[in-house]
Amino acid sequence: MSNDKVTLDFSKTKVKLENRSKDRMKITIKLSKEEAESFKNMKRMLVPDDAQDEVFLKSVFFMGLEQFHKNALDLMKKYVVENEDKLREEGVDVDSLKALNTSTEESDDSDAE
Repeated sequence: MSNDKVTLDFSKTKVKLENRSKDRMKITIKLSKEEAESFKNMKRMLVPDDAQDEVFLKSVFFMGLEQFHKNALDLMKKYVVENEDKLREEGVDVDSLKALNTSTEESDDSDAE
């Protein structure tokens, strides 16, 4: 792979979320010409030509969700550490939150093996 830098800016991208029957969901992402070109270039650099678009798009989406989840847990962990005394005063079971963070980290480590 080359050392080219890929930059995507989706700040003006239009996203439509539609709840469907049978608890299904349809997500539509409309890209500008420049955004579409950037996305195609990124895909061309990262994915073999014979790969299916649907598989690639689902992979990108779910990898993004996973990273979003990890970031949220990291923020919670940081908040608990910084506000432990306050949370305890409010009756929050801080030890359970810390255990949750530890068990999440251990499962992430086992996934990497």
